[in-house]
Amino acid sequence: MSISRCSYVNLQYRLYLAGILPALALALVLACASTVLAQDIKALARDLAEGLAEAYEDNQQEGLPKKPLVLVSANRFADPQSKNVHPFPGFLLMVLRPELGREGFVVTDDLLAKVDLTLAGNYFVTNGKIVVACRLVAYDKARTARDVASTRAEMDLASAGPGWFAEDAKSKVLFLMSRLQDKAALALAMQSRPTVLIQPFGFEQGKLYSRFSDYIGQCALEFLTGSDLLLPLRPAVAEANTRGAAGTRNILVHGEATVAGVAGASHTLSGGYWRMPNDMLEITASLIESSGKVLAAESVTLPASAAGKDMLALPQTEDKAFMTDYAAWKETKEDKSLSVVLQTQKGRTNLSFQEGEDILFLFTSSQPAYVRVFNRGADGAIYQIFPNEFDNGLTPLPAGVPASIPDKSRASVFGFAASPPFGNELVTIFASDKPLPELPGTDIGVHGLRRMALSADEIRRRYDDHCRQKDQLLATDFIALRTSAKK
Repeated sequence: MSISRCSYVNLQYRLYLAGILPALALALVLACASTVLAQDIKALARDLAEGLAEAYEDNQQEGLPKKPLVLVSANRFADPQSKNVHPFPGFLLMVLRPELGREGFVVTDDLLAKVDLTLAGNYFVTNGKIVVACRLVAYDKARTARDVASTRAEMDLASAGPGWFAEDAKSKVLFLMSRLQDKAALALAMQSRPTVLIQPFGFEQGKLYSRFSDYIGQCALEFLTGSDLLLPLRPAVAEANTRGAAGTRNILVHGEATVAGVAGASHTLSGGYWRMPNDMLEITASLIESSGKVLAAESVTLPASAAGKDMLALPQTEDKAFMTDYAAWKETKEDKSLSVVLQTQKGRTNLSFQEGEDILFLFTSSQPAYVRVFNRGADGAIYQIFPNEFDNGLTPLPAGVPASIPDKSRASVFGFAASPPFGNELVTIFASDKPLPELPGTDIGVHGLRRMALSADEIRRRYDDHCRQKDQLLATDFIALRTSAKK
């Protein structure tokens, strides 16, 4: 005999009157409640499985087996009404998988399996009910989707478990990724899963560090790791590919797409977040081809409180001297057909390096160019790091071929690593179709590096004036990074 919600509440009351320990009474109540919850969600799962089986049998299509192999993944479920991906789909699918098996479907969560169908769906809450709509999707060889069965079922919201519909920054980012995945699937005929490099999400298109940027990236990686449509390029793999890229392949120079090309990915996931009126945040994301074409774009809003004050802090803004130099170099410049992209093995935004960690700088130009690269250290001193002892800069950088500092052939004797003084640093590059003049500075006696006698703003103005007077092309780029002691 099952216990209804009414009877277990009465049981709690009678136990209390009888003087039984409150802890024991609470344990019994929770056990009864768990039984009811399990029965309710199991009934929901059973209704969905039976509905899909009936619809599949009624709509049996040529080429599909009677007992199809079905991929079941929580990444294919979202709440379009509240624009969240809650924990709820995970709980539902735990009980839906065996119910599908009982209806004759063969169920897998192996993303690499050659499946016949994929389970997808939406859910939402309305009028005290949890409504779930499911469909079975078949893909042809060009990955074009068609629905072969669909059904709908519901359960009482009052029977929802704790945390099923928790809304936070993660649930919003997962929804953002879900929508982006759906749009990408429509825009691209995918015979295999495209490799996606996740770039840090910058604050208002800037390059300052924030913990929230890291958090968005972690949520995006978690989602893509469970995606059957998009394959994330793991950070370690991307870094290794980037280290090996210098001088080895031609790269289209187009901002974030260049970073993906250097890292060996076919697509880039990039975006940012902005503060909005009424203490809200907007997060935007784009999936970009290596050519620079935007395949899909999506955005989502959430209360700033969902991210938290500490997560949204920009610690570099507290360093006034750093921000002065940041302002001098932050306006990147492209001149006619000449553009240049500067990055590290970790990319080009939201950069952080711990003590002892190697730092590799790579730069790529759209046409043959002469370049000069400067590093503004945490103590405010500015050094020219290219040209140097190993490359005098008299030969133009080939178009589209990444060059690195240090050069791979010199990495054993010359390189950069995070070391004291720790703090906020900048690196900028100036590129021109003709040689750029050497500016005032002093050789420090280390591999031809020079300490500059000019400020960041003066360096920028000197090259602007020179190229304007000599009718030279000038392109610039920069990155900001943080170094810190080991924790």
